[in-house]
Amino acid sequence: MHVVYDGIIFESNPHRGIARIYGEIIPRLCTLAPQAQIDIFSSKLSRRALPQRSNLHEKSIIDLSRYLRPYRLFGMMNPSVRELELSLISHTQNSIWHSTYFTQPAYWRGHKVLTVYDMIYELLPEFFGQKFDELFCSRKKRLIEDADIVVCISETTRQDIAHLYNTEMEKLHCIYLAYNAEYFYQEAAEEINKARATLAHLLPSKPFLLYVGSRGGYKNFSTLLTAYSAWHYRNEIALVVVGSAWSNKEKDIILAHKLELQTYTLSDVNDDRLRILYNAAEAFVYPSIYEGFGIPLLEAMACGCPIVASRIPSSLEIAQDYPIYCSPSSTEELQVALSQAIEEGRNDQLLQKRQRILPAYSWDKTAQSYLDIYTKLM
Repeated sequence: MHVVYDGIIFESNPHRGIARIYGEIIPRLCTLAPQAQIDIFSSKLSRRALPQRSNLHEKSIIDLSRYLRPYRLFGMMNPSVRELELSLISHTQNSIWHSTYFTQPAYWRGHKVLTVYDMIYELLPEFFGQKFDELFCSRKKRLIEDADIVVCISETTRQDIAHLYNTEMEKLHCIYLAYNAEYFYQEAAEEINKARATLAHLLPSKPFLLYVGSRGGYKNFSTLLTAYSAWHYRNEIALVVVGSAWSNKEKDIILAHKLELQTYTLSDVNDDRLRILYNAAEAFVYPSIYEGFGIPLLEAMACGCPIVASRIPSSLEIAQDYPIYCSPSSTEELQVALSQAIEEGRNDQLLQKRQRILPAYSWDKTAQSYLDIYTKLM
């Protein structure tokens, strides 16, 4: 078995998001299939250290972008350029191509597997709408149609593709993602307090809500901020955000509602620190309008943290009845859900749900499912 990955996602963002998915899957595949040859091609030196496996090889392709000017054209030319960069990869009709982010060699005679993470660009164009976004959607559709097997990270994404592109369901396979072992429930209060003390210089002394990740567009953070500003617990419970610094628009809202002493942003938070935050938070808030999966839901659940989430298909599918749900468009419902989460806390019923739901998600299962897909093609 010869599986070829395009390492483009490791070039752009090697430690977060989609790159972390393949960072978990690929080493496990090497162990599960020691007889397989697994190659990762990159036009730049990877900023993520790959595990040492005898059947895993990182290989270089020519970086043609350095020869292309002006840079203002590069954004539109990039996919075609990548096709050319990948076109000389040696392969046979039994080789399997698997891109990490919607790329494909110009002339590939072997099998093709494509993973689709979500259909946000297609379903919520009002949050995008740039020329490059239209080209990306067109290319994505072509690759979905051209692939032998399309892997979807949730049944929600699988149904969205089938509905939008009339793709036959037999071609679409749902393989769930998982969460890292660094996230676990710290039951003893003294353990939580000791861990939280390590972040005392970054955190408010009072209880806090937790938000993690990017905040623009479909992430719907503005609804959370608006709801929080009028929430009757706002003076007793702070809002801690893991992510980038406040935008100018967010600063205006914070100043207008006098939330300067109630809201905090933390950047460069590693897994150990994030685990502490999940364990210490009164609730984790996930107000997105749409998601393809939602790994933060699993991370929060693994830490026994109460969750308030938008009532959207993927969250209902992945987190099931663990969160307290609300409409993504209603600040009033969000306020009620936040209050309910605070008042109920980490109760026995919540922890029982956690034990029932989480066993369905593991990176070992994810890797085995990918291996099953590859084996099916051979």
